[in-house]
Amino acid sequence: MKIYKFIKITDNDDHRKFCIDVTSMSDYRIRISILWSKYLKYLDNKGQYRSIFEILATDWSAYCVGRYYFENPHDAKAKQAELVHFYQNKLRDYKPKEVSCVVSFV
Repeated sequence: MKIYKFIKITDNDDHRKFCIDVTSMSDYRIRISILWSKYLKYLDNKGQYRSIFEILATDWSAYCVGRYYFENPHDAKAKQAELVHFYQNKLRDYKPKEVSCVVSFV
C-alpha cells in the first residue's frame, strides 16, 4: 500500500474557493512548488491551464488535510472527491465576519 497526502489549497480572501490536490510525494510542499512552477510557466504562455491557477493567482494558503494508505490511485481519487464534498458542505453556511475599522480610545 502507498501513502497519499491530500492538500487543501485555499483562497485566503474567499474560503469557499479551494481545491484538494493528491500526492504520493514524501513532502507535500514539493507538490506545492511544482504547482507554483507550472503556474509561472502558464503565465509565460508555455504551460497548460489548470483550474487551480485561479486560486494561485490570489492570496492563497495550503496545508495537508490528511494522509491515507491506498492500494491504487483510483481509490485516492475517490477519497479526494469525498474530501471536496466534505469541505463544500462545511463551508456552505460560511459568512465572513464583518470587520470594523472603528478605533476606541476609552
